[in-house]
Amino acid sequence: MSKNKPHQKALYFSILELLQRHLSLREIRERLNISKQHLNYYLRQMEKNETIRRRGRGIYEVKGLASNILQPQVKRECRGHAFIWSIKIPERFKINWEERLKRFNINYKLIRGTTPRVIVNNRKIWLGKKTITVYEPHSFYGITSAESKKFAVISLFEVLDTLCLRVQLNLKPYIFKPAKEHYGLIKNDLAVQCNRNKDKIYIRDDLEGEWLWIDDSLSLGELETGGKKALVRNIQVQRWFNDHKKHNFEVTPTLLMENINQVTENQLMFNKNFESHVEAIQTLSKEVKRLGDVVSKLKDSD
Repeated sequence: MSKNKPHQKALYFSILELLQRHLSLREIRERLNISKQHLNYYLRQMEKNETIRRRGRGIYEVKGLASNILQPQVKRECRGHAFIWSIKIPERFKINWEERLKRFNINYKLIRGTTPRVIVNNRKIWLGKKTITVYEPHSFYGITSAESKKFAVISLFEVLDTLCLRVQLNLKPYIFKPAKEHYGLIKNDLAVQCNRNKDKIYIRDDLEGEWLWIDDSLSLGELETGGKKALVRNIQVQRWFNDHKKHNFEVTPTLLMENINQVTENQLMFNKNFESHVEAIQTLSKEVKRLGDVVSKLKDSD
């Protein structure tokens, strides 16, 4: 699998996730909008990679968490999930969504009586006048939050391409942003410990709301970040924990305060010693001057 393109890697993870949920091959094809031949190709590759095991005709078993999938290209160290995407509709378009959906015989449901909602590749999509909103139900894995988000964006583009094909519109280039995004550090030491003790942690503030939590939602030992700066926060938290781990978690607030106090004491001692040295130098200077005066008087008396 070393030559897989990014979108293929994301598709492998999607297939694996659906197999873990015991969906049939037909249901997987429908949800991912791929052909039977296409799916069979991926299944053969996953068998070769010993990620899945065939148990019967059309029946596959996922081997453990299949942590070796796509290794070493993609590691399951961070899970991006709960994505809600907001896609801006170009100003040149004034789209009557209901009329267009009826024209192409696409099933839809009106939300609050005004906004059409369609299902594309198992994603719920709200079709507004100025924006399209896509709710992503899947998780995307990577070494960092940035990499997991990259796979989520690739998946988003595939969904938008399918939507545009069905309604016969070209909305490219896609102008989008996440309205919501969550990232979880998998097998985080603190999260594993909290999960073992059945403890939960929630951290929030008035600026971003709830932005960090541990609740063992998928038994992955995750420390999760959310809020307006979820992507940045995840990287910052990851670096913070890695830095502490590098120092064996010995650099504590107590250690820092003790060292600061010691430095302060040393500085005070240095200042006191310096003042003593200054006094000694001043005394020596006076004695040298006095001795000079005595010598001068002796010379005059001669």
